[in-house]
Amino acid sequence: MPKSPRRRNPRRKKPRPDTGFVLSFVREVLELEQTDVAEILEVTPGTVSDYERGEITKSREETERIAAKFAVSPQSLDVVFEGIAAVRRDGGRDAALLPIPIAKAARAALARVGAQALRQIQENLLEKALAIQVHVDRRHAQWIWGKFEHAHPKWNSDAEVLRRSIEREPRFATWAFAELLADRSLATAPELPKIALVLGELALRSAEGATASAIFLDHLQAKALATIGNARRVLGFLPDSVRSFLDARKLWPEGAPSPGNILSEALLFDLEASLRRDQRLFADAHTLLDQAFVLTPAGPARGRHLLIRSSVFEQQRDAEGSIGALRQSLAEFGEDCPMHRRMGSLLLLAVNLDHLGRHTESLEVIPMARHLAIEVGSDPNLLRLLWLEARAWAALGRRQEALAPFDQVRRDFKARGHLHDAALAGLELAILYLEEEQTAATRELATELTVVFRDMGIVREKLVAVWLFLESAEREAATVELAKQAAAALRAYFREQAVFKR
Repeated sequence: MPKSPRRRNPRRKKPRPDTGFVLSFVREVLELEQTDVAEILEVTPGTVSDYERGEITKSREETERIAAKFAVSPQSLDVVFEGIAAVRRDGGRDAALLPIPIAKAARAALARVGAQALRQIQENLLEKALAIQVHVDRRHAQWIWGKFEHAHPKWNSDAEVLRRSIEREPRFATWAFAELLADRSLATAPELPKIALVLGELALRSAEGATASAIFLDHLQAKALATIGNARRVLGFLPDSVRSFLDARKLWPEGAPSPGNILSEALLFDLEASLRRDQRLFADAHTLLDQAFVLTPAGPARGRHLLIRSSVFEQQRDAEGSIGALRQSLAEFGEDCPMHRRMGSLLLLAVNLDHLGRHTESLEVIPMARHLAIEVGSDPNLLRLLWLEARAWAALGRRQEALAPFDQVRRDFKARGHLHDAALAGLELAILYLEEEQTAATRELATELTVVFRDMGIVREKLVAVWLFLESAEREAATVELAKQAAAALRAYFREQAVFKR
């Protein structure tokens, strides 16, 4: 009767690494000296040397216990020694393929290769695990924000309601939620700077309570402080903005690498460049943008830096330089340029064309920018586009078409509390009234502007040309030249004030 086939053990036999090889391996992984290993094992360095030379051997169980003292698991040993065993196996299929036998002297080389391979595996796995965790944390933060928006659809209309509601959120203090709040602050700042300031302050509080490495939390708080500084800049509180950026740099010194590359220092350079632009420190703004550009790969982020650079050129009255930076910015954004960025680019292009006196081209750009501004719901930019349109019509001799838009712009800016813009638009409207010989309308407008200037704290000694015009208009004796001188003096005054605020 034929014998039944022999049943194989389904459990695969573990490779049996010798003790000396294990100690060589862990020394390479952990970068230890033989004296360090001897101290951990509580033996002499000579004993460690005997282990590594193969003079002393231990069982697999004892070898695993030795490895465990160095936090090396049996599974880690298996991964490395499976491959090594195949090479070192006497009489095995793999060994038969070798042209010559492997000498014992190859132990150290094999240990080094195995250690390097394990380190590489660990680094790759940790990098992938970190990327997955970052993605999960960010998605969770977005989910929390989505629930908050659903529960509070008018969150952006009341700063205190926003603050109280977010602070009550039980999952408030996480790194990803702090990052999300900071990003929301940046997105909100152009339209709602007071809300943006609250979001930045909430981002800072969230970062202070989050769990992460100390350096990463410092950098996260620095990002939150930078968004606070950005909101303060938009609100016109430039000295406070400067202090916010100084505090941010204490937590994230310039050039310090960020753990895991989750956060980018380029944002700090980018936002501070906007502050220096508003302070009219143009050379500093360009230097900061250069630093941001170096840290940023090609694509939308670089497009943002170039858009800010374009605005710096515009403030310098370098319209051609600004238009050149705008073209580069749109090329970096590509076809997928966000709607609000494209709208901002077209608005800036219209401003530069106005500076260059190319009013017909400006009128061609404005309708496209207006369509995008309506799509994104940007009322302040709609107002600025209307202002540019009125200026173009006036410059092209279409004064009757410009009168109503100028008046609307002036009134709306005043209602929004943008007194600087309301005053400038009012003086430009006064020039039109005088050119049309509407002295009564000029007198009525001058009365309203007098209240605006007093509300702004601008006394006669500060702006003699403006008050001379207002006084002349009250007597119906104002001239176009007086109105132009007043407008020029007011623009110069506002530029000086921006420098003074630094």
